[in-house]
Amino acid sequence: MKMDVVITPSMWVDAVELIVAQWEAVGVKAHINATLRDILWPRRQNGEFDIHVWGLEGPADPLARLNDWALMAPTVPFWHRNASKEAQPWLREVTECIHGALTTIDPDVLRGHMEQVNQLHTENVAAITIGASYRVYGAGTRLGNVPYENTAATVFQGWSRPVFHEQIYIKE
Repeated sequence: MKMDVVITPSMWVDAVELIVAQWEAVGVKAHINATLRDILWPRRQNGEFDIHVWGLEGPADPLARLNDWALMAPTVPFWHRNASKEAQPWLREVTECIHGALTTIDPDVLRGHMEQVNQLHTENVAAITIGASYRVYGAGTRLGNVPYENTAATVFQGWSRPVFHEQIYIKE
């Protein structure tokens, strides 16, 4: 197997070397393909990889990068390019849970959907992502915590969703 990894930062290559050594100890052979981001990214997008390593892959908020988690378009998620035609029932269930999470303001319902997504991915996807549970916080121009410039850096809790459901205040 070929394990694609971007050469910068070098710590990713170092980490992959440790992984490859551990896999080899249990009989799994992998060859490291350390290369430039501009070469690696198209391979990922086209599904032309055996094993793909990408730094900061898992966003802190999975709902910020839906294409990594569910059937949101014909050629996603990137790890199953034909999923829209060939998806197994578990991936269709994940997609339903993601839609449910996107359409609720009830934190318990949201948590239930995302726990089910996590469980199904854990059981069925050969991928490891690092992330954290979504933190609810207040946002408003009077609080001074709304950025003037948008960022897609979801791994740093960027503001990639247009409106966060946590921003909705309901007075009962």
